[in-house]
Amino acid sequence: MRTTHKPFSLITYLLIVVAVSWPFQIAYVLWAETPFMRYALSSLPMIMVTVATYIAGRYIFHDGFSKAGWNWGKSKHYLAVFSLLIFIFPVG
Repeated sequence: MRTTHKPFSLITYLLIVVAVSWPFQIAYVLWAETPFMRYALSSLPMIMVTVATYIAGRYIFHDGFSKAGWNWGKSKHYLAVFSLLIFIFPVG
């Protein structure tokens, strides 16, 4: 069985994200009464965006994250960021 590679479509991706995350946003408005329920139901849509991205990449567009261009980067950039953090926190 051969799978075909579907080109990326922003509209398709956004429809998947909306379909997966909005039910939890509606549930937040309708059923969040306690502080814990508010926190849980407001956090779930953000997690569902990640789930929708995984579903779209893996099962719809068949590209995954292997071609996303993620890499560790250069050591000097990490050193610059950590140095900045060390100097900013004592001042703040």
